[in-house]
Amino acid sequence: MSSVAFTPEKAPAGDKRAFKAIAVPIHDTSASTCAAGAQRKLEASGVVGEIRSLEAVYTEPADLAATAARHCDLAVLARPSHARRDGSTVHGYFAALLMESARPVMVVPADHPVESFRHVLIAWRETRECARALRDALPFLEAAGSVDLLVVDPKATPLETADDVGTTAMQFLAGHGIDAHRIAVASEGRSVGATVLDEARQRHADLIVAGGYGHSRFREWAIGGTTRHLFFEATIPVLYSH
Repeated sequence: MSSVAFTPEKAPAGDKRAFKAIAVPIHDTSASTCAAGAQRKLEASGVVGEIRSLEAVYTEPADLAATAARHCDLAVLARPSHARRDGSTVHGYFAALLMESARPVMVVPADHPVESFRHVLIAWRETRECARALRDALPFLEAAGSVDLLVVDPKATPLETADDVGTTAMQFLAGHGIDAHRIAVASEGRSVGATVLDEARQRHADLIVAGGYGHSRFREWAIGGTTRHLFFEATIPVLYSH
């Protein structure tokens, strides 16, 4: 029998709104112990929240996590420092949450303090997944001090020339009062994922927003892809939508 605890690692500073849950896979710690610790953290932060400990008896833990996440606004997955060693387990939770919950998933690297997201970098492509991520990220974008919309190796679309890719997304953001800065860069031999992370580091971003699994997730897991690269290599939180 496997257990999954839905536990918040840390509530954003000063945020007293009701907090539902953060989903994390539990390995060596019992779900009840983890949930109790999370409840204490919520109370210490002055955040009204609900902690539920669920046991996966007749279903896969990752599927149970995805089912529970459907009743939340956002699923937050703590990525352990040993994510590569336990890649298949951690990825199973991530993939289930992203593909089956119909909710955005924020992956937070181990031991990464989350106070606020002052500078957000959007990894933009003209895809359904990126459009969904842009919409799902609006609460974070509206609260950020600055927003960059990054286009890597822009290619013409039915609506935009290569030089204009991203401008329609910028107009969408402007309609929500978000003054974003468009950046177009060439990958120059790097993967798209590596380019996004390089730009995020250079621009001191606190959060990356990206579409998740534009290709088949099985293809990405087998031969690599942007989602897989960001999942393992990002040193700051990443918000994904599918």
